[in-house]
Amino acid sequence: MKTISLLAGCLSLFSSVATAQLLDPVLSAAADNVTAVMSPMPEAVPYSQSTDEFVPVTNEPFFPGGHQALEAYFQNPAFYPHQAQQAGIEGTVHVRFRVTSTGHLTDLKVVKSRGSLLDSAALEAVALMPRWYPAHRSGIAVSSVYVLPVTFRAQ
Repeated sequence: MKTISLLAGCLSLFSSVATAQLLDPVLSAAADNVTAVMSPMPEAVPYSQSTDEFVPVTNEPFFPGGHQALEAYFQNPAFYPHQAQQAGIEGTVHVRFRVTSTGHLTDLKVVKSRGSLLDSAALEAVALMPRWYPAHRSGIAVSSVYVLPVTFRAQ
């Protein structure tokens, strides 16, 4: 990141020197000593949120309490539709969503369906979840996409 900032600074410096040489011959003589008056480049300002899903993150987003708490959350029988239980419909629905840098879940979408009853139940269960811990990149919370399998089994 520092290299990119340094290159961008050098390019802007060279373009201003080139413009100065074209506009005024007096400025071009002063431009020969530009390196002597050049101040150090400021540090790059880190971004606070990214939607770039292809840049790796330091840690993935996770449910508060970890995997065991997530499993316990889905043990709630209220999430399994009564009609699906009576019909013996079981399966796993994959729900994709975005965990924002503040931990809120947005953009919920079923990416692997098991029928409309289970799909709507899975979407409702995910929508009712508490805030997650967001992903981080270089110590900064970032938005990221997560795919969660939600399994419905008759007991």
